[in-house]
Amino acid sequence: MHIYGLDFTSRPKASKPITCAVCEIENGRLFFHRFQDITDFEGFESFCDLRGTWVAGMDFPFGMPRKLIDDLHYPHVWEQYVAKFDAMSREDFVNLQTCYKSKQPKGSKEHRRITDFEAGSLSPMKLYGVPVGKMFFEGARRLARSGASILPVRKRKSDRIVLEAYPGLVARTAIGRRSYKTDDKRKQCAKHSDARRDIVAWLTGADCARIYGMTIGFGDDLAKVVICDRSGDKLDAILCAVQAGWAFSKRKEGYGIPVGVDLSEGWIVDPQLKMPENAGAETLRPGGMSHLESVMSRKSGLSSRRNVILHS
Repeated sequence: MHIYGLDFTSRPKASKPITCAVCEIENGRLFFHRFQDITDFEGFESFCDLRGTWVAGMDFPFGMPRKLIDDLHYPHVWEQYVAKFDAMSREDFVNLQTCYKSKQPKGSKEHRRITDFEAGSLSPMKLYGVPVGKMFFEGARRLARSGASILPVRKRKSDRIVLEAYPGLVARTAIGRRSYKTDDKRKQCAKHSDARRDIVAWLTGADCARIYGMTIGFGDDLAKVVICDRSGDKLDAILCAVQAGWAFSKRKEGYGIPVGVDLSEGWIVDPQLKMPENAGAETLRPGGMSHLESVMSRKSGLSSRRNVILHS
């Protein structure tokens, strides 16, 4: 079975492509073959319609928070509200988000999905710094136009399965809070290289096999390429493939996606993520923050700095 991991960017180009890790899983072993650079959105669209049977993990949010969808009076069906965004220009999307956030109370301007709280990932509404919102805008609408089955937001009878991944979660499991990458070339240093080396070592060790239920392998030459890639994009693509490979191993159990997830928001696939017990009944508080947001925010104690370091 072909497994792909894609490290996404909202503006792909030759110097900063969408990085795809090309892998294969067989008999409980995930093996990495090579990397493929996707330098424009036409190439990404072609990938989404690639023939054959495959599973891909992609590093961008597939959905928006339920509160935003409700406040905009958009339909809850993923394909329908994504079509609303698809009808906009990128500038209009940014203006819509900016205007919406300007009217929200302090501390609740960028909502997060249930899965974001569980994974420690950024809000899909974030537009600057790490522009996760722009990644959603450029990625989700193109996924919606494809014929792939996009789980859990749009299930189809298709041999092409697309899943939302978050490599920062795998990295955090491997090395804790240590930073392993930065796009700022002035800040790239030996500590980042050491951290990437430790993640690669962890991937081939017993702890990774225990958590993700499979052994992982790649040649020494590929490992060296990953460690030497100062952007960290190649490593992130591999980590996305690890989550996709685990999800494939759970295909008879809904690809590891918990029962009861919000189909309008989506879900990050990882064995460590569970649905919180209080996720079923979400009511908004007067200040604009939902009960779930309030509880999960206190529970997580996540800083914006931590999220920026770990989300690509």
